[in-house]
Amino acid sequence: MRHAPTRCGYLVIISFAWTTPALLAGAKTVTRRNWNITHARKFHAGDLVDAWDRAPRTGKGRKVATIRITRDPHLEWSTDLTEADFEREGFVWLRANGQGETVAEVVASWNAWRRLLWVVEFELVERVT
Repeated sequence: MRHAPTRCGYLVIISFAWTTPALLAGAKTVTRRNWNITHARKFHAGDLVDAWDRAPRTGKGRKVATIRITRDPHLEWSTDLTEADFEREGFVWLRANGQGETVAEVVASWNAWRRLLWVVEFELVERVT
């Protein structure tokens, strides 16, 4: 397995922000991103990718885990979220752990603005303590 390629001397990473707790609990195994095609093509099935709690450019982010991409990223419409997708996004876990309002806001925005998003499927390899 290989780490995703470097860009400008930095490893390509994925930041999870408010969904970090679901990622670390093993409840999040997919993420949807509004990336351009050039960025999306940097990720491939089998790549190891550093997972961060915030983007490094904020100055407050840190690596929290390593994930393995399990399928090449692919495009799906934001409004095509199924119940299984909802669970794999970690939303069931987040709702059960006090993030219900935020989950509802995200889903409402996806449904209100139909757009193509990159779907990135992954598995948690290692948590960083």
